[in-house]
Amino acid sequence: MGRGGLDPAWRGWVVALATMLVAAVVTRVLALEVPGHFGDVRVMAGWAERMAEHGSIAFYEGGGSVYPALLYLLWPLGLALDGDALMTAIKALSIPFDVGIGLVLFVVL
Repeated sequence: MGRGGLDPAWRGWVVALATMLVAAVVTRVLALEVPGHFGDVRVMAGWAERMAEHGSIAFYEGGGSVYPALLYLLWPLGLALDGDALMTAIKALSIPFDVGIGLVLFVVL
């Protein structure tokens, strides 16, 4: 490493990665307004609302097969949001995971 912190050979790669990730996030944020597949979003909104209403213990009394980890992401959204705001938040859940996948791919490749 040089005095400036990051090795100049890596600086270009880091700038390229940061640029691509910012562009990806902006694209995904703009795409949040696109309707997409309404069924999936509506089902997850229902799960979020059911978690908000009944909690994690009683959630499965109404049937359904949902992975618990997903429910714990949806629960606070169901408590805090309703309607279109809930649907948008559910669609936005994928953004940090997309960025994470981009980072992992960068490191692996």
